[in-house]
Amino acid sequence: MLDLAFSDGMTSLRVIEDQINRFLASNVPEVIVIRGSWGSGKTYAWNKFLKTAICEKRVKLSYYSYVSLFGLDLLADLKLATLVKSEHISSVAGKISKLDRVKKLGKKSLPYLADNADFLRLKVSANQMTDVLRIKETIICLDDFERTQLDTQALMGFISELKEERRCKVVLIVNDEKFDCDAKKKYETFREKVVDREFEFSPNPEECTEIVFDNEDSNKLLMEKCHNLGITNIRIIKKIQTLESEIRPFLQNCEEETVDKALSDLVLFTYSLYIKSGDFPDHEFILEMSEYDLQSYLDDDGNLLSDKSEQKNQQKAKWKRWLDMLANYGYWATDTLDSEIAQSVKRGYFCEEDIVREIRNYDKGAEARSQAIPVNEAWALFHGSLENNQDEIIEKMVEACRASIQTIETSALGEAILILRKLGAEIDADELITLAISERGDKEFFNMSHCNHRSGHLDQKMWQEFQSFYAQSCRQKTPLEILKRIANEDSLAQLDEEPILGSLSADDFYSLFKSLRGDELDACIRAALRCGMLENADDTQKRILQHASEAVKRIGSESNLNKLRMDKFNIAD
Repeated sequence: MLDLAFSDGMTSLRVIEDQINRFLASNVPEVIVIRGSWGSGKTYAWNKFLKTAICEKRVKLSYYSYVSLFGLDLLADLKLATLVKSEHISSVAGKISKLDRVKKLGKKSLPYLADNADFLRLKVSANQMTDVLRIKETIICLDDFERTQLDTQALMGFISELKEERRCKVVLIVNDEKFDCDAKKKYETFREKVVDREFEFSPNPEECTEIVFDNEDSNKLLMEKCHNLGITNIRIIKKIQTLESEIRPFLQNCEEETVDKALSDLVLFTYSLYIKSGDFPDHEFILEMSEYDLQSYLDDDGNLLSDKSEQKNQQKAKWKRWLDMLANYGYWATDTLDSEIAQSVKRGYFCEEDIVREIRNYDKGAEARSQAIPVNEAWALFHGSLENNQDEIIEKMVEACRASIQTIETSALGEAILILRKLGAEIDADELITLAISERGDKEFFNMSHCNHRSGHLDQKMWQEFQSFYAQSCRQKTPLEILKRIANEDSLAQLDEEPILGSLSADDFYSLFKSLRGDELDACIRAALRCGMLENADDTQKRILQHASEAVKRIGSESNLNKLRMDKFNIAD
């Protein structure tokens, strides 16, 4: 048995491909083993090389049978599966119709019919069928070898029979990391007698992407990003390929920066979700980048890299490694487009309305961002060393925020202002708030209820001033409009609505309620009362409840009829 060692002059993938091509081009009975780790693409590569060889007419034998050993516990079942799944080699590459397949196989069309016409219902044993139809001179692939429940000695005996008596060529595909100890020992006992060649399949990241992707310009960015992260799991790369085909239509006519960002995110978040390794940043860590950012470099008092417990130091060291990986990948902080792509990867599909909105919003600012000094460069200076360069960091951060004030996201500005304030640059932080309010034209930039933020990691002064500015810039809603919204949406008053309702006296509520008719009357009274019924209601909410209740009581006191009408609101006298 030959255990192939790869020469320095060839890559593992090329060696495996050459050996498989040699195997397929010969009619000499032979057993080969392809072993490797889970997800490395053993089966995918075998199928790809087989189909290529068939299309190029380089396969010597005429029949092929693929069987997964997973779940099989009887040798008779394996014999039956091998027989039933036998097909003409041309059908593997999709080059023959169902009718032509039956005509071409003649008597041997029985396995095909068995798979398509309830032939298995016949009470004929697997051994009897094998004796009649005689599987021979067939390429047989037995996959998931390590997951079989068959007796290893009996299985290896059957494989030997296929090779020696039926003149078959057999390929075994094995995840040797998951091999049961007893089964592995038995396999090793018999492999010298049965196995002719054994190959370790361990392609590098470049080879893995080559297996999955066509070498076209549209795939180059995905391949580059997979290489950057060192992805060698074919199953994850296939997931990336599938998701890319689904997001690609939404990226039509977008700026190159937007396309690059979306596809880069797709690779990163797919890998982080499925790799399940402590050596790589997990999904939630990346989504909460700003939170981990600050905790990694600042203590609770805002001091850089203070001494903490050993456990916290280890956690901080891990976060530092993860941040370095993400920085090397070109990822610095999570914005709303990043978040939407991450959530889409997690749920397995894209919500068209949400992803289109985020792509368009990001794409609108792509050209402007390219002309501004990136805030990322300032963060790179912050993360890039442990030197005592605080003044330089402050200068670069302020310069970057000023230059990008028209395009920077609210959360990104808030994080920058917070770090400036913690570094003692209070005046610079306040000036950036003032600059944004005076220069930024889009009103929604100041709507903090829609800000993609992490609690406690945005500057609170900026939060308050932006929310106040947003409330002033909006058309003041009438109390009736607010109550109708609360009734229709079944939600309480928003931050900018509470002061309006809180300013109403009991007389104001009385006049408002008396003016209503129909369904609006009941709905608006309930909406007003609900605002102050929270267990932890603040002073404004309590005032709304008090004044609305007084108005209800007053209406009920006007007549016996109105009292009956108001009783349903359960306002105690």
